[in-house]
Amino acid sequence: MKKFRQKYFLLGLVVAIFGFIGCNKDSRFGEIYEPTPPPKLPLKTFTKALAIDEMSVGGNKLDVLWVIDNSGSMGPYQKGVKDGTSAFMTEFSKQQSLDWKMGLISTGISDETYLGFESEFNWRSINPVLTFQNAVSDLGISSQDNEATFDPTLKALTDFPNFLRRNAYLALIMVTDEPEQSTVNDETAFLAALKVLKENTKLILTYGVFLKNFGSGDPSGAYMKFIQDTNGQTYDLRSSDYGVLLAKIGSDLVSRVSTVNPFVSLPERPVVATIQLKFNGRILPPGQKDQGGYWIYEQQNNVIRFTNVEIFTPTDRNVEITYEPMAEYE
Repeated sequence: MKKFRQKYFLLGLVVAIFGFIGCNKDSRFGEIYEPTPPPKLPLKTFTKALAIDEMSVGGNKLDVLWVIDNSGSMGPYQKGVKDGTSAFMTEFSKQQSLDWKMGLISTGISDETYLGFESEFNWRSINPVLTFQNAVSDLGISSQDNEATFDPTLKALTDFPNFLRRNAYLALIMVTDEPEQSTVNDETAFLAALKVLKENTKLILTYGVFLKNFGSGDPSGAYMKFIQDTNGQTYDLRSSDYGVLLAKIGSDLVSRVSTVNPFVSLPERPVVATIQLKFNGRILPPGQKDQGGYWIYEQQNNVIRFTNVEIFTPTDRNVEITYEPMAEYE
């Protein structure tokens, strides 16, 4: 009987010891690990004067019009354009602040529009790369019309006046292997007609994808003069890699629009939910302009990019930025 009591006494003692260890996490016998939450750092506030100039009127809006030759001789080139479209679109999808829309027409004056006019094709569209590639395929290479860019462009923009947005950039990308054959084949007359539709010609960006020896084959030199008058760029239609060519156009286009869209670099990573911007005591909501917003945070570049600059002026452009820095901890 004595041995029986001793056995249960020892068992009870062991249970009590382990119970004490479990309840006392500061005991030298053991600890319960609880992760330490990151420290909450004090809010940081600073004021920045935005770089605002006359070109900022275009903001982040970009209307892109493709004019692609669909004559028989364009067969191999048109396929290259279609295959390289993904590289072009990638440049746009990376830019969260860019409010773009696109249209596609051919060089045939009797053709209907192919994309972006009857219904909008823009940054909200689902699967934009495939949609654009399918539209290029629909162009075909059987047009019997004269290869022209000026006439079809003016016709599309006149028939669909809502395609052009006020104070948005207009990027005109022309792809052809033949000289200009429009009835309006003078670049000065074409630019004057565009100015009626697009009041601020400083917002017109031009790109020509032509044959390398195109200049000598163009008696009037209309395309090349138009590109020069609008400070545009030309590329070789016989490029060995259309992905690289179109990526260059996309990258240049984005950079030319984005450089006039003010941004502020932050000195450290912020807790995004704590970012607050004020202008003259008024809180500026985040988001795109058409959603009532004024700015977005680009995590990749750690910058605040402004999507609406209409409330600022060259003499009144100080923005107060407040945020909680992101803590570094293990």
